[in-house]
Amino acid sequence: MKQKLFFIGMLILFSTATAFAQIEKEIDQSKSEQIRRGREYLLEKFLDRDYEKVKEIKDYLLGLETDDYKALALFELWHVLFWTQEFDALTESFRQVDSAFAANQEKIVIPPRDQLREQLYRRSVEDEHLLRFNLQEAHLPAEDEAFLNLYLDWDLKPINNPENTEKCNELADKFLAQYPNSDYEWFVRHMIRKVFVDKKRGWGMGMDLCSGLSTGTFARPIGGIGLSLDFFYGKFDFMLGYEVVFGKTVVDVPYTINSVPEIYPKGSHSNTIVWYADLAYPVWEKKRLRLAPFVGIGGVSESYPDDKVPGSDLKNQGEYRWTGNAGLCLDIKGRLAYDVGMTRFKYMFSMTMPNAPISTMHTFSIGWTYVFRGKERAY
Repeated sequence: MKQKLFFIGMLILFSTATAFAQIEKEIDQSKSEQIRRGREYLLEKFLDRDYEKVKEIKDYLLGLETDDYKALALFELWHVLFWTQEFDALTESFRQVDSAFAANQEKIVIPPRDQLREQLYRRSVEDEHLLRFNLQEAHLPAEDEAFLNLYLDWDLKPINNPENTEKCNELADKFLAQYPNSDYEWFVRHMIRKVFVDKKRGWGMGMDLCSGLSTGTFARPIGGIGLSLDFFYGKFDFMLGYEVVFGKTVVDVPYTINSVPEIYPKGSHSNTIVWYADLAYPVWEKKRLRLAPFVGIGGVSESYPDDKVPGSDLKNQGEYRWTGNAGLCLDIKGRLAYDVGMTRFKYMFSMTMPNAPISTMHTFSIGWTYVFRGKERAY
């Protein structure tokens, strides 16, 4: 009985070992394992600068690919083709890239990240001059050569450097203008060119320091502070706000104290509150500068420090008057443009509406506005 059990146990162990050996053999022969070993071999020969062998291994790996699994990521394939100088295959690969192609790539399994990608990129950066030389010596059609040089300008430079991004945008615009019906248009617009514009809607809030001068019955401004709200729609800027301006009266102000007529003399302290609701639109705009005239309506009221005259009705002497406004804003955007904020220099001319004593007021202000308005990609 014991001998029988021994043979049964040995049979089970033999069967299990055979099954494990078969699985191990299947793993060794699996496509994923073949791709892994192929990538390691390609990296070895690439580091040896044996580009003929790199080409053979690349072809072998591409033969292992299916609709669901890639042996080389696009980035890796493009760099390999640069180094093996297979420019026809390289340009054909770029021509295939469009929105449908990009969407399909997201569904494909790519190899796990390893040293191949890093080493391909490192050598391309270090020996960029060799890539450029090989490209020049290939005598490709002008459009193909221009695009591949543009790709290197974009791919081999730090992506987080604003100067590099601006330069690539300029080169991309130049390429699109020179080749308006290019097969590479989608790639240039959606991959290389990264131009961002303000979103259609946004709002901002800020404060400023102001001063000015006036005529008529307005107090003469000396200085003050203000608060503002901005509502953006497209390029239009709807500005709401007010300024509290400290100044001196330009006329004698009559008042009563304990039923006795008195005079608040000209040149005495006065507070002028300027309200406005204005609409601005830029007539000149650069990357970080914007010049925008505006028009609107508002109001002006004067108040007097009646606490210095106890028992008086001086606080009731201020008269509210409607005004028509016009002026000019010069905005200096922050480094990240409207993502952060802007410094605003503003001039506003206010004139009282009809049926009121004619007075005018010139207000100059400088302030900072925090803007809540994101960016969106412009293609």
